[in-house]
Amino acid sequence: LQDWRYACRMLVRDPWFTTLVVITLALGIGANGAIFSVVHAVLLRELPYARPGELVMVWESRPREGKYDNVVSPADFLDWRARQQVFDGIAAQWGTRQTLTSGAGGVGEAEQIGVANVSASFLGVLGVTPALGRDFRAEEEQAGRNRVVMLNHGFWQRRFGGNPNVVG
Repeated sequence: LQDWRYACRMLVRDPWFTTLVVITLALGIGANGAIFSVVHAVLLRELPYARPGELVMVWESRPREGKYDNVVSPADFLDWRARQQVFDGIAAQWGTRQTLTSGAGGVGEAEQIGVANVSASFLGVLGVTPALGRDFRAEEEQAGRNRVVMLNHGFWQRRFGGNPNVVG
């Protein structure tokens, strides 16, 4: 108790030092809270899927080429899917950027958008169903029959105003 009294007397006696101590503590507590929030959101919180503890992500590794997290080639994915006996399901996805134009013939306002190309089993593996419309079909994985798109909710709201008639 005497130590606390002495500390309080010293803080009252030197207001500049007191201000410095308070600012240092505030910055330390604020930085700690911010870092914990990021770590929790990125590393600790479970994924928003049906069985997040059962999901795994697999990459190819080619050490001789210096590639350790290489995207799996379509041929390798098809091989893995045909021969795997360990998982309940297997799906592929790879991201890219595309230019979307509004209007007939590709004229109109253009926008660069992020696109995820996925195998037909992708949503099933995640345990997710579309809010509107349907899931992808296995025959749509073939070239020429793969002209199917699924919009995420934010893009559908922003670009199409949430119009349900664009679905289907």
